[in-house]
Amino acid sequence: MLALVFGAGTGVIAVFPDQPIFGWATIAASGVGAVLLGGHHFFGWFISPAEANSRNVFAPDIRINDALDYIVNDSCALIKHPEPPEIMQHGPMAGQRVQLRGAQHADALAQINAKLNAGEIDAWGLRQINGSSPPQFEGHIRPIDKGYWSGAQLDFLYCFHHTETLAQTAKIPRQAVPSHWSGLMLSRKQVERVWPRKAAPLLWWARFTKASRISYRI
Repeated sequence: MLALVFGAGTGVIAVFPDQPIFGWATIAASGVGAVLLGGHHFFGWFISPAEANSRNVFAPDIRINDALDYIVNDSCALIKHPEPPEIMQHGPMAGQRVQLRGAQHADALAQINAKLNAGEIDAWGLRQINGSSPPQFEGHIRPIDKGYWSGAQLDFLYCFHHTETLAQTAKIPRQAVPSHWSGLMLSRKQVERVWPRKAAPLLWWARFTKASRISYRI
């Protein structure tokens, strides 16, 4: 009688006669070694080349304003918070205690700008049709070249809500920009990779306590 030991992805590794001198302990140890040697084949069963490549394919599936809301409310990102309320010294609000809004979203916008400029995330949008007045944009979404962000940045006014008729990009002074973009989209997979989601218990607790989400619209 023979005992057969199989290695993952490598077929039969060893054949042992059923003799006491070997014992099942020896056979088991040999099997473990075979698995270790063929480990790369073992993992290959679970992650195919096509699946590995698909993990690096990104699609435009989250709007820029939704990405900002996610970073502020649902991610682990370190976000600047508003300064404590202060008494205004001038203007129509003079003498009243006022707290400025939008600090969290402004910081999230700056963080996305930095990642776009560094080429760490991709963006898509509707390209402006040159020569149109008032500005008009194409009707189909296309990827924005990473080099575009060396001369442009996200617009501070129009990225906090979705629009397909207003420019959501702005020219950096003294830089040449061929066109502006509207309807900006990012990849949710990339966004959650750069700004990981909060732990599930924290998100659950926020929903359970009905904690108000921080929103900002201009």
